[in-house]
Amino acid sequence: MKDMLFTLLFCLFLPFYAYCEMVIDTLWQTTFSIEESPLILFDIVSSGDGEWIAVGGGVSDSSTGVVLRINENGTVTDTLLLPAFIPSQVFILDNNDLLLDGYEYEGRRHLSPAVGRLVDDGTFLWFHSPPQWGSHRGKLAPIGNGQFAIMDTSRESDTSKIIYFNGEGEITDTLSLPEIDAIELSIIGYTGSLIGLTGYDTSGNDGLAPGWIGVVDLDGNLLWDYNDSLGTSVRNRRYQDIIRLDDGSIIVGSEYVDLYGGGGIKLHLNDHGEMSWLSGGPYLSDFLSVTDAGENNFLTVGTCLQRNMIDYPETACIVLFNDDGETLNTVIMEDSLWIIDRASLNCIIANEDTSRFIAVGKYENSAWILGIEIGEVSVDNNPEITIPTQITLSKPYPNPFNSSTHLIYTLPEQLRINISVIDLLGRQILSIDHGLQTAGTHRINFNSDGLTSGMYLVYVETSYGVISRRIVLLK
Repeated sequence: MKDMLFTLLFCLFLPFYAYCEMVIDTLWQTTFSIEESPLILFDIVSSGDGEWIAVGGGVSDSSTGVVLRINENGTVTDTLLLPAFIPSQVFILDNNDLLLDGYEYEGRRHLSPAVGRLVDDGTFLWFHSPPQWGSHRGKLAPIGNGQFAIMDTSRESDTSKIIYFNGEGEITDTLSLPEIDAIELSIIGYTGSLIGLTGYDTSGNDGLAPGWIGVVDLDGNLLWDYNDSLGTSVRNRRYQDIIRLDDGSIIVGSEYVDLYGGGGIKLHLNDHGEMSWLSGGPYLSDFLSVTDAGENNFLTVGTCLQRNMIDYPETACIVLFNDDGETLNTVIMEDSLWIIDRASLNCIIANEDTSRFIAVGKYENSAWILGIEIGEVSVDNNPEITIPTQITLSKPYPNPFNSSTHLIYTLPEQLRINISVIDLLGRQILSIDHGLQTAGTHRINFNSDGLTSGMYLVYVETSYGVISRRIVLLK
């Protein structure tokens, strides 16, 4: 395995030299591979004895799934191979049997959703796949009392249905959802006595399909929904994970969808489905999993680009943010410039000590297991001021943004500065002559009042030349 370099990207020196206190450290990392196929891990749970169970597999002609037992040091202590079945989700039942949700493979291009109960000897006590239960999409949701829910997406009718079943594989109830018009519904999480759903809203006439989030009770009643109709730059947003806070509000992570290459978003909705804040992420990022990090902070993992260019490879990233949507730190895995098989992190969960976490995914052709710790660093309140040797302009943060964003630029000497903002049609939205500015670090705050959703270009012009960044407004 190649050496991996984790680089802290977001610890900006603000005016008066403010500094980041929260850091993300890598405790250990492990890769695991099998001969049959490339391997990726999708989910992980705590087994309650200081160890974890992770599941995944590899899509190839052999299509072998894996169940791994991992100790507190990240070492794989036990392995079970599952021919022709790739589990993407795992739950531990009362007697330590495993409930697995995933896909049954018949050749490389044919797959069917399937659910099964795996017992100690490595066999399935029961196993259901279409046409027994029809097709289903998204995650299983544990709803208490040994019951689970899945979303039935079979094409027999236009009405979406939730199927409830128990640990014995018996269907206990089926609920239609006639109030919901969104398509391709899937379950993204269970939030107490409620089920979180996501899908696409195709009610508009513009050919777009904005992302949709809804919350239903266990009787299938739609309590509220949210449509992220964020303007013409939005295509098809798929929300990936959901976490519920004590006040009944939720935080949701999404994949990227912007036509011009914007990042994924973190979205906070109150207990009535009203948006409180929206926060962007690294360029072309996907937020695939969100977990509580304690002290009103959260961690999300997924993928993003190594550089701010469309043709650079995607790689794994970790973002620490607070309950106001403010990013406290971002870690991006940097390795060789061109990675053919991208690195990714698909799931993160907290250890019993919430300052430590474990994440799983893929690195090149191997399963990847990563131990993570959140800590604080002490920084000198009076650092020596250093003069930069060239002009630099930071990435906008947040980006995409909802109301305002900011950039940091540095000057090697006293220079005259002009800042302008241009839309995609070349129209000048804003132009400010800042006059002469001293050498050092300066900050741009950009407010979106009066602007529509879309992409804009920010230019900083000096006698050294012009530096630009693009920003994406989502209203």
